[in-house]
Amino acid sequence: MSYGKAMTGGKGKAHGASPYGKGGPQADDTCKVFVGNLNFKTRWQTLKDFMAQAGTVNHAKILMKDGGKGWDKGWGKGGGLSRGMGVVEFASAEEAQ
Repeated sequence: MSYGKAMTGGKGKAHGASPYGKGGPQADDTCKVFVGNLNFKTRWQTLKDFMAQAGTVNHAKILMKDGGKGWDKGWGKGGGLSRGMGVVEFASAEEAQ
């Protein structure tokens, strides 16, 4: 009997994950847009909805000072401290222009 994500087909590092330990295909950098000077209260959903005016948004992330991990640090009520910037990943490089 074996244990762990590598044997069960999960998103462990044995499956070509990124250096940050998250599995899945890596998006081309030409599809990503850096967004600065955001209000510190901006949430990822608001950023994603706004950027959808330019095209199909696959992913939007607000960069957090504490890494945005944990219930009391970005995922739960109130959340952590925003850095005032984010990254938006579009479906194609043309939409990211």
